[in-house]
Amino acid sequence: MKADIKTRFEKIGKWIACLVFVCVFANLAYDLVINEPKAKATLAQLETEFQAIEPGAGATGWPSYTTSHKPSQGLVSGRFVRHMPAAEGQAYYDKILVKNGWKFHKTKIIKDYGRDLGEKVAYYCKGEYQAALHYVKSAESNDMMYSLNLSWGLGGSDSCQ
Repeated sequence: MKADIKTRFEKIGKWIACLVFVCVFANLAYDLVINEPKAKATLAQLETEFQAIEPGAGATGWPSYTTSHKPSQGLVSGRFVRHMPAAEGQAYYDKILVKNGWKFHKTKIIKDYGRDLGEKVAYYCKGEYQAALHYVKSAESNDMMYSLNLSWGLGGSDSCQ
């Protein structure tokens, strides 16, 4: 009797393992066949959005940027340095982003164990896309260092959705 029950549980276990394998494989196949082409098209749109943002006169390190994506999320990111105060820089980029259809979402002060290190992030939204403009004073000079990240699907507490 005990052997019969043990055999049944082994068979059920094998079926469950096979079912889990099939589900995982189907999910991966769906991501590659359905989501991956959408992700590549969305990444191309984000790159176009990124290239439409003028860094302004005197910016160094532009227009180089990096891209990365998965079937359900993506990121376009670039860094540059500008010779202008933080308030003037944020006003400039706010104007450029709003002109390109982005809506201001919020500003967040980045702290390290409660200490304000002078870094801020301004978040903007455009449909399902999010822009994060990081700005911090350079340690070597009075220049402001900026990084601009355009993303979709990354979520988080600062997400547009």
